[in-house]
Amino acid sequence: MEFRGIKVNEDDFGLMTYDPAFTNTASCRSEITYIDGEAGILQHRGYSIETCASTRPTSRSPTC
Repeated sequence: MEFRGIKVNEDDFGLMTYDPAFTNTASCRSEITYIDGEAGILQHRGYSIETCASTRPTSRSPTC
């Protein structure tokens, strides 16, 4: 399968995948999760994963 051919529109760069060790990893785009492995960033809905993991759900806490 040619991932670069999968595009939202004609100007889109297309998808890329790299899977030498996982042999069957799925990749997708997400509008609610952000991951930057090189920078050590993992966010869900704009909140750091540390914030989501350390807070209990209340009406004032982030919706993680």
